[in-house]
Amino acid sequence: MKKKHILSNPYSMSWQIISSDQTNSLLESLSLEIKAQSSPSIRNEEKKQKIENPDTHRFSRIHLILGIKKIISEIDQISSIFCFIDKSTEVLLEPLIFLGREKGVKVMGMEINEHCLSFRQIIGIDKLVAFALPKIHCFCLSQNIIEQLPGIEMNRTFLKGVIKTREIKIVKNNKNNQKKTNAKPQPKA
Repeated sequence: MKKKHILSNPYSMSWQIISSDQTNSLLESLSLEIKAQSSPSIRNEEKKQKIENPDTHRFSRIHLILGIKKIISEIDQISSIFCFIDKSTEVLLEPLIFLGREKGVKVMGMEINEHCLSFRQIIGIDKLVAFALPKIHCFCLSQNIIEQLPGIEMNRTFLKGVIKTREIKIVKNNKNNQKKTNAKPQPKA
């Protein structure tokens, strides 16, 4: 028997997330600006139906930086990063948040709620976990809200490590040993 020692629970992560009201006002403002600027006809109340508008999708994809990989590749052109944080996205977003803080970018975490889901519909990506605004952008109303929001602070709380011991059985393979003993010696050159 051989014993293997495993260190578990080396640290825990605590996330500071902007409030639900702050999330709602920011996403409402961004949604209105995207709709208003993507197509003038959307402004009419009669045409504000729950129909996916390709013009809205096209506009938002040009003026927002969508997705973790895209944000990382364009980090030097970004003013603010927004992360939809839940249990399934924490690990994915951790490197992005550290990079944003290192580059002096304002990073905000938001809990997923109805406003987040409707914002994803406007963007046209149901599983969007992060988006960013470039330094030069056209969301003037939202910018006023963003400037008043605190940036996310991510703190690591180190806990005492828990050592778990596992017993590993070592099984000898007899067939391999027989093959080695039956092998013919190579003739000397």
